[in-house]
Amino acid sequence: MAAIPVICAFIGTTQIGWNFGDGTILKLSWFTGLALAVLFYGVMLAGVAVMGRVIWWMARNYPQRPSLAHCMVFAGYVATPLFLSGLVALYPLVWLCALVGTVALFYTGYLLYLGIPSF
Repeated sequence: MAAIPVICAFIGTTQIGWNFGDGTILKLSWFTGLALAVLFYGVMLAGVAVMGRVIWWMARNYPQRPSLAHCMVFAGYVATPLFLSGLVALYPLVWLCALVGTVALFYTGYLLYLGIPSF
């Protein structure tokens, strides 16, 4: 799931390019796009892992503490809207990516709000 925004951003930035509205299109080279894609993928996986660890750490005061694996799965579930919003990066328009990213961020917060009490 974390590979969706990485692959879409790689294709969008190397093949189509960013258009900032002034008519200039900024494309990345294949090598730069690949390096950034690998870095982006690693950061996304690390972010989910850190979020799972933080949830596990915060749950230490609960009588039935969830396992670390359950917390990691929950962190991945909560991040799903952010991963799916990466589809917009296939055609990288700044305003569209910002709009879809904001909606995905709000829905991620909503999923976190609904899911935390279930632990």
